[in-house]
Amino acid sequence: MAVVLLAARSGHALIAAPLHAVCGVALAALCAGAGLRSARALVPVARRGMDALSEEPALRLGADVALAAVLVALCLSLATDLVVADLLTLPR
Repeated sequence: MAVVLLAARSGHALIAAPLHAVCGVALAALCAGAGLRSARALVPVARRGMDALSEEPALRLGADVALAAVLVALCLSLATDLVVADLLTLPR
C-alpha cells in the first residue's frame, strides 16, 4: 500500500486523489478489524470482573483496542490530507 501511495504522488491529481482515498480507507478498515478482534477477545475477560481486567492479557487487549482506534483516526486523517493536497494541485 505504501508503494501505491508513493506512486500516486507522481501521477495526475485526478488519479492520485481516488487512489489515496481508497488506500486510506482500506488501511483504516484493516486497523479497525484488528481492533474489533481485540475487543471481542476482551469481552469474556471483562465479564470475569475487575480482578481479571488488571491481569496482563486484559491490559494487552485493552491497549490493542486503543492503538487500533488511534491508527484508524491517523489513516483517515492522512488519507484526507493527501486527497486535499491532490485536489489543490488540480489546474483551475
